[in-house]
Amino acid sequence: MSGSKQPISRGLMGIQILLLLMPLSLLYLAASFYILAAIVEQPSLDAAPVALVLLLCAPCLWFGWQLTSAFFFGGRRALLQTSSRAWRWSSVGVALAFTATVLSQTSLLQSFLIKSQLGEVSLLQFGLPLLLPWLHAAIEKRLAMRESISQ
Repeated sequence: MSGSKQPISRGLMGIQILLLLMPLSLLYLAASFYILAAIVEQPSLDAAPVALVLLLCAPCLWFGWQLTSAFFFGGRRALLQTSSRAWRWSSVGVALAFTATVLSQTSLLQSFLIKSQLGEVSLLQFGLPLLLPWLHAAIEKRLAMRESISQ
């Protein structure tokens, strides 16, 4: 995409933020509060992995917001200035969502997930659509890198 197509691409990112990132962030927050409240109400060692995964997801989501916002408000140049930490954490979030999706769809593990506290971890598969804005930001960063090299 040339520089003239950036406004269109940024508009598409805005749509992805409105239709994917905002609702799924709210879903994550609501589910986290519900699950963590249940864990506090009835503490158990079985719930520790669920709590850890939920806590691990918070920075992933935060940095995902940072990347998408950087592109939406600042364009490709802003993505070049984002920290590598933001890319690593958001990549972990994508990996968690993808892994949860694969595990929850694997018939061998489905019965285990349903019978255990780890069933809540399979809720992370709802984060898989966040792959779209993440890929969009990654492609835009790659294009920005090419543009800066060619200049």
